[in-house]
Amino acid sequence: MVSEECLRLIHKKIAKGTLSEDEISLIVNEISDDKFSETELTAFFVSLATNGLTEEEMIAFTKALRESGNILRFEKHPVITKHSIGGIPGNEVSLIIVPIIAAAGLTIPKTATHAITSPCGTLDVAEIFCPVELSPEETKRVVEKTNGCIVSGKSVGLAPAIDKMLDAVSSLRIDPKQLMVASIIAKTAALDVDYLLMDIPTGKKAKAAHISEAERLATVFTAVGQSINLKVECAITPGDKPVGSRLGVSLEAASLLRTLKNEEWGEKANKSTSLAGIMLELTGKCEPGAGKELATKIITSGKALKKLNEIVEAQGGSLDVDLSPGDSKFDVCAPVSGVVYGFDNQALTSIARVAGAPKDKQAGIELWVRRGDKVEKGQKLYTIYSSSEARLDKAIELAQRHDAILMERPILKLVTPRRLDTESSL
Repeated sequence: MVSEECLRLIHKKIAKGTLSEDEISLIVNEISDDKFSETELTAFFVSLATNGLTEEEMIAFTKALRESGNILRFEKHPVITKHSIGGIPGNEVSLIIVPIIAAAGLTIPKTATHAITSPCGTLDVAEIFCPVELSPEETKRVVEKTNGCIVSGKSVGLAPAIDKMLDAVSSLRIDPKQLMVASIIAKTAALDVDYLLMDIPTGKKAKAAHISEAERLATVFTAVGQSINLKVECAITPGDKPVGSRLGVSLEAASLLRTLKNEEWGEKANKSTSLAGIMLELTGKCEPGAGKELATKIITSGKALKKLNEIVEAQGGSLDVDLSPGDSKFDVCAPVSGVVYGFDNQALTSIARVAGAPKDKQAGIELWVRRGDKVEKGQKLYTIYSSSEARLDKAIELAQRHDAILMERPILKLVTPRRLDTESSL
């Protein structure tokens, strides 16, 4: 049962009060010890999402979260890892980056969660190939053997308080940025990491809608990292459209394997090698400006695919799995002729999730057009996949209500004459 003091502090935060370092430490400890009920966790989480945190509170949360769980130590340094603020469909690039960095001889422990708001997360893809719920001891053995891992931060026991809070509010799909910063930095620091590269996508309907917002978020990440001696570098990336053409677990898993086999070289490969290149430069593996080229060579030589296979096998899995999308599918076609000028990421995400992603590994969307393409009426724009006819029907219904693919049209809407009433008057 939660203490009276913690209840007082919840009410204090609901009333927009500021919490001290000791007060935050007490709350985090009681959450870690399972003293909070789901209702109390939800109330506290929503108060943070609504009222925000000061910089001092964020730093205090980060330190308390890090100390609340396990802290791993690795012999081989430097240790580097990569995280993203998420929210962009098709943005699963970690399973390409991890083997590139590990094949370069660097230590890269990658912990992740399942997708919260997108059709697919790092863990959703990784668990297609191998177990991801590893203990701290198992995680260390995999990293020492292969230089890398892709595991659940929850199973390793990193900052357990934040996982309990997220579990309590998962149905609400709330992801407050300040708590996200504290969570990512705390879990990263608990992995003995020297360098962290943050991917911050920006664009319409992204978590950072404008580049100025992305820059502010980057400043917060670097400042909070600096407070606990973690060097954080942030890459602000395009977030106004999906990364690649496949959204959903099995579809993205197949895409990343094709990239590592050098059979496909598109947006996902370009973004992966760009981010991996920054990491190689940060750690002194190459001269400034030469990182992307080195990352590309590690893929084209076959070293990255070989390394991913080593990591997956060390975690008890195999890359030889069925990655077929669901048998139930529907083609969404262009209602009129026009030119593709954009994508509605939120609509695509919602459609994929209604189809079953990410829990249904075979659910998702495959895009058939790119920005700038000229399409004719009736031409296929994208395909929705699901393993359930019922879920597919709901996804089709949603797709028919929303234009997920945005096209230039000479006429947007025809409004016919009608009587002007008081409610519609100017």
